[in-house]
Amino acid sequence: MCTEDLMLLTRKGFTLIELLMVLGIVAAITSIAVPAYSAHRDRSRIQDAQVLVTALAGAIAGDGRTVFICTDGPMRRAWDLDEDEIIDGDPAHSSASAALKARAPQGYAGLVNDLDLNLRAQQVDAGRRPVDPWGRPLHIRWQRNAFGGGDVGVFSLGPDGKSIDAPTAVDDITSWEIKP
Repeated sequence: MCTEDLMLLTRKGFTLIELLMVLGIVAAITSIAVPAYSAHRDRSRIQDAQVLVTALAGAIAGDGRTVFICTDGPMRRAWDLDEDEIIDGDPAHSSASAALKARAPQGYAGLVNDLDLNLRAQQVDAGRRPVDPWGRPLHIRWQRNAFGGGDVGVFSLGPDGKSIDAPTAVDDITSWEIKP
């Protein structure tokens, strides 16, 4: 046997060309898979938010206390006692606003606790407020027959986090208008 044949038999590992070809193939597959995964994740978050706001609006509409709660002072809209248009959490929690703590009647524990909603851990923040898939608290508004025939509307600011009243807020997710 000549030395060249012996070198071919004992060669271990891959050549640089082989490694570069494998890296090129992996990069091509990744460039296709990552955008597809991101688009799927975004659609999934939007669908989760739509289901959540619709379910909360239904739970609120089915509860007898949804219009007003009488505290020691003036009457307040239930589930938004501090009037910031954000659904209340548990006023006993340390992160609750001072306005909510001051206005909450005895035994009031916020929407999630009072209606005994079975939400996943990622759908509730530390203060027991319901949050959208982007981690922002859900909003609530009242107006007679304004929200798909109902009086209560629940909404998420959507992926961009801009207010529903902003002209560029086209991605808001509402309980009264289901977008395809």
